[in-house]
Amino acid sequence: MRLSQTKPDPSTAINSATFQRAAVKRVIDEDTGERVGWMRLCFGEIEWSAFDYQGFSATEAEALAEIEAAVLQHRANEAADAAYVAEVMALPEPARTARRNRDKAVVMVEVERHRIVINAYDLANAERALADAEADLDAAMAIGNRRAA
Repeated sequence: MRLSQTKPDPSTAINSATFQRAAVKRVIDEDTGERVGWMRLCFGEIEWSAFDYQGFSATEAEALAEIEAAVLQHRANEAADAAYVAEVMALPEPARTARRNRDKAVVMVEVERHRIVINAYDLANAERALADAEADLDAAMAIGNRRAA
């Protein structure tokens, strides 16, 4: 992956001067032509952002390395998401809906378990919904297996 940075465009430079901040330089992946992030000088450090990742680095080279790592992580996440969607879409209809409902229930259980203040009632409801969703998924898979046979 080859990353390059652009010069600040005039409107960005004027806006940045108005608010007394350094102008933003866009970061572009030369291989795909995609704009993947940005960086700017901020209080003696380089502030950078790429997709859902952001941070500060001492030099532009370090910022570019961080942006490259963020881009690679983002693309790996996109590939995993696409594989998950393909896997779920390949299921027959009752199993597809049951799988999506089970996955939503798993996320809700994890959310409830990681709250700072755990409400036992909400956690019990989420765990009960997960158990119901898993039972529905098992039933839907059994129906799908009977149809396939």
